[in-house]
Formats: sequence, structure tokens, C-alpha cells
Amino acid sequence: MNKTTKTLGLIVFAFFISQNLYSQLFINKIDNKDIEIVEKAIPAKCISSLYDYIRIDKRTKEPLRGKYKVIVNKDEYYKAFFEEGNLVVKNKINLVKYYYKGKYQKLYIYVGKEYILLSKNDSDKKEGLIDVKYFNYSDIDEKEPIFTTKDNKKKLEGRLKVFIPLIKEKDIKAFLKDF
Repeated sequence: MNKTTKTLGLIVFAFFISQNLYSQLFINKIDNKDIEIVEKAIPAKCISSLYDYIRIDKRTKEPLRGKYKVIVNKDEYYKAFFEEGNLVVKNKINLVKYYYKGKYQKLYIYVGKEYILLSKNDSDKKEGLIDVKYFNYSDIDEKEPIFTTKDNKKKLEGRLKVFIPLIKEKDIKAFLKDF
């Protein structure tokens, strides 16, 4: 192999590596007021229809796709991955990380047709407890949890490892860091 071929190969390799790293870091930004939640009926063999909820960009009328930083207001935002406008990612766990004044406050864990909300507040922090609420995916307003509890850090880590073993330990530790 001559020097020119090696150099060209190195340039092409560097280009592909840089593009891959860039795409992993790239996050779209969108304002929460520019997102519309649309109810979509899913054909079912049972008596009543099932519904899916997809998020679309009001400006383009397209479903959200990929990683987003959603700005709720000047102090609040969340980071999420959307697959065709859906927070439920087929055959995977989807974590939605919610921040308030730059601090990691809530973690939404979407698994199948349910999601879990872990949230921190100051009074619970003094007691060393974390709010844990389980919801059906259709409860997008978080009004009717299936189950609620308050767990200490150790109990919550154990519960998540047993029920949702696909969650990366670093994600759990990042959320529980200041507890």
C-alpha cells in the first residue's frame, strides 16, 4: 500500500468516526408549546379500540423522531427519544429525563404500555425517599396511577434491577446521585 492510499484511508476513517460521534451528540430542540399530542386508534380484536399517543411538531405536522430537548419554560426542560412521535420504543426501554433549574428532578421509564415516574422533592429528600408511580401509557396527564409508593434509595435500586433489568446502572445512579 502506498503512502497516498494510507493517507486517503485515514481521512475516510476519520470522517466516518466524526460523523458517528456527531450524530450521537446531536439533540434537536423544540418548545413544548410546539408539540401536539395526537390520539391514534390501534385496530384491536377486542370490543374496544386501543389508543396510541404520538407527539407531532405543530409547525411541520410531522411526528417527532430522534433525540429532543423539550423546553417547558425558562427553568424546566426534558430530554427524550421519540420513535415516530412515540415515547414507547419497540422492544426497548425509553428513559425521559426531566430537569428543573438544571437539576435532574424526574425520571420517566417507558416500558411496553406502561411507564414509571420517579420524582424527587425537597421534603422527601430529607427523609431519603423517592416518589414512585406506575401509570398506564394512556394516562398521559398522570392523573390515575396504577400503583404509588415511596422507596428509599437501596430499595428502589433493587426494585428497578428486578423489574426492569435492561436499565443501565449508570442511569439509575445518575438519578439517585444526590439522595
